[in-house]
This record gives sequence, C-alpha cells and structure tokens, in this order.
Amino acid sequence: MRKLFSGQLPGERIEVIDRNIGYLSPIGKIAGRVLITRYRLRFEGSDGVCQFDVPLGYISKVEKVGHSTVSRSEHSYGVLIECKDMRNIRFTCQPATHSRRPMYDALLRYAFPVTNKLPLFAFLYAQALQESSPPPHGPKPLINGWTLYDAKAEFNRLGYRTSNGH
Repeated sequence: MRKLFSGQLPGERIEVIDRNIGYLSPIGKIAGRVLITRYRLRFEGSDGVCQFDVPLGYISKVEKVGHSTVSRSEHSYGVLIECKDMRNIRFTCQPATHSRRPMYDALLRYAFPVTNKLPLFAFLYAQALQESSPPPHGPKPLINGWTLYDAKAEFNRLGYRTSNGH
C-alpha cells in the first residue's frame, strides 16, 4: 500500500479525495484538500500550515449545507460536521462540480459503520497489521477477544474449587 500522508495506518485506504475544497476556519476560508479514509477525515491546507485529522469515531452528525441552485454566498454550499468533542467543522464545495456528494456519502458510510453493516476500522487494522508483518512460524489466527479469558480454567489454575465441586 502506498502512503499518501505521514501517519497513515496499515489498512487505512483512501476512499475519497477532494482537491478543491475550502475549510471555514475561525480566521477565514482556507483552500485545500480533504482525504477520507475508513479511519479519519484529513484536511491539508494549500498554505501548508493548516492541517488536521478527525477520527471518524469523533463524528456525531454530518449535514449538507445549502443547495446547488440557491446562491446566497460562496460559502453557502458544503458540508457541516458536528463532532462529539464539540467541534463544528464546515467545508465549502463548488456547486458546479457536485463534489459535495462523494464526501457526504463517504462520511455517512464510514463514520457510522455499524449502521451501514461495515466492519469497524479496528478489525481492518488488525488484519492489515497481521498481513504486513507475518510471524516467522507462519500466520497466527486472529484472536477472538471473547474467548480469551475462561473463568473456570483460571479458577482451576489457581486451585480454587468452583460451586459445583469440580
């Protein structure tokens, strides 16, 4: 897998790239690009200074803002993202290119994987990590966390008697 940015995790595949987007920051509009993976939304400003990541698990709500036929201002068409850490992130898109649709759909799909019957990124990460660095004695099976601990076996190991006498 080719890495497109530093800090990209194993199994983190780029799903959507929008190279012509504006981030409405508290100091004004910053042009740049947005990358959406199965794990995060990443904004990289054209100025090279403004960049940030938002793990998709932080997102609580995604809304479309404005309509392509209504022209109030250049900032009226885009996507508003509300985060669980109280951040509100707003991106502006070009109505003529309809670039809002793929970004909005990807955010809805990957920020809420259980609703969309998708695996959580943690499982994709574990699988990719295992595939990228196999152990020298062959691949180990993935560990099911629910069967990792057996209370009866642990009590027997410690020498305690269980309630039914075994």
